Amino acid sequence: MKASTELLNQLNTLTDGLLWPSEADYPFEVFVWDDLAITPEQLRLKTGHSPDTAIKTMPIDDFFCPCTTEQDWHNEEEKAEVKRYQELVSFLKENLEDVKVYKLGKCEIDVYIIGQCSGQLIGLQTKVIET
Repeated sequence: MKASTELLNQLNTLTDGLLWPSEADYPFEVFVWDDLAITPEQLRLKTGHSPDTAIKTMPIDDFFCPCTTEQDWHNEEEKAEVKRYQELVSFLKENLEDVKVYKLGKCEIDVYIIGQCSGQLIGLQTKVIET
C-alpha cells in the first residue's frame, strides 16, 4: 500500500507557510521515496551530495526542540508558531515509524526528516544555515 494522499496533503497543510528558523529561513518540502530503509551512502546518493558529505543523525525531538518550546518572552504570533511545530512533530510521530533527522553538510546544511509508512520513506526537507 502506498502512502495515502490524505497523509501527504496533511503534511503539506501542516508545513504550509512554516519556515525553519536559522540565519536564513527556509520552507519545508514534502517528499516520498519508494525505499524501505536508507543508509547514509544511499541518502547522499539520493540527494545529490558527494560521498564525503558529513551526515549527522538526531532524534526528532532534539531537532525540533527550539521550535516546540514556548518561551515567556514569546508574543501571540510566536506562541501560535510553537503550537504549529508541536502539531507537526506529533503528526510525524503518530503517522510515521522510525522517524529520524539527517543533517547533511556543514554551514549550509540540508535537513531530511524521514520516517517509514506503507513501505515507503516519507519526509520533509529543509535547509539550515549554521555558521
